[in-house]
Amino acid sequence: MTDLEGATALVTGAANGIGAACAGALHAAGASVRLLDIDQPAADKLRSTAHIVDITDETAVQAHFAQHGPVDILVNCAGIVPGGSIADCSTADFRSALDVNVTGTFLVTRAAVREALAAGRPLSIVNIASVISSIATAPDRLAYATSKAAIIGMTKSVALDFIKDGIRCNAVCPGTIDTAALRERIATRSEALGGETRALEVFNNRQPIGRMGTPEEIAQLVLFVASDRVGFMTGTELTADGGFSL
Repeated sequence: MTDLEGATALVTGAANGIGAACAGALHAAGASVRLLDIDQPAADKLRSTAHIVDITDETAVQAHFAQHGPVDILVNCAGIVPGGSIADCSTADFRSALDVNVTGTFLVTRAAVREALAAGRPLSIVNIASVISSIATAPDRLAYATSKAAIIGMTKSVALDFIKDGIRCNAVCPGTIDTAALRERIATRSEALGGETRALEVFNNRQPIGRMGTPEEIAQLVLFVASDRVGFMTGTELTADGGFSL
C-alpha cells in the first residue's frame, strides 16, 4: 500500500521520455493513470488509458476533462525543445515553444484546477520545467529557456492562489536527460562534434556528475513531490541536473 494507491493521475507528454517514465512510476505506485499525448503511433503502444489530445487546443482539453472528470495528480510533461539564440531563433519556433510549453501547461492546469475546485477535492500538480530556465542556461536555447522560466513563474502563482484549497503546485527542473528525443538531437550534431560516440561523450562530460540523467530518476522525484509525503511543499522548484547549475 502506498499513499498514491487509488489516486487518479494525469500525465501529459506521456508517450515518450520523462512523461512515459512518470506514467510508469505512478502506475507502479498504485495510481490510475490517464495518459495524454499527440503522438498517435507512440500512444498506440501504451495502455488503454492513453488519450490523443492536443494540449494547445482549448476545446480538446476542456472536452477531455468534461468526459473523464477530475484528477488527484497532474504531471505536466509535454514540451518541445527548439534551438537557436535570439539572433537566429525564428518567430515560428519561439511561438511554438510558448504555445506548447506554456499555453499547453496553462490550459491543462486550468482545467484540472477548475475540476478540483468544483469537486472540493485536493490536487497535486507537478510541472516539468528545466534547469535551462531562470535557474541556468545553455547555448542556443533562447525559446526553450524562456518558456521554462515561465513555467516556474506559473508554478509559484498557482501554488499561492490556491494554497487554501488543498491544491499544491511544484516544479521539477531536470538537467540533461538521456531520452530518445535527446539522442535524435545529438545525432543531428554528431558530425560537427566528431561522430556520434564523441557527441555522446561531450553531452555526458558537460554534466559535473559525469553522465546524463535518466527518465526514471526524474520520475522518482516526481513521484515523491506528487505524494502526500511532502504535503507541506508547494511553490517550489526542485533541481535534478547532475550539478549542471552549480
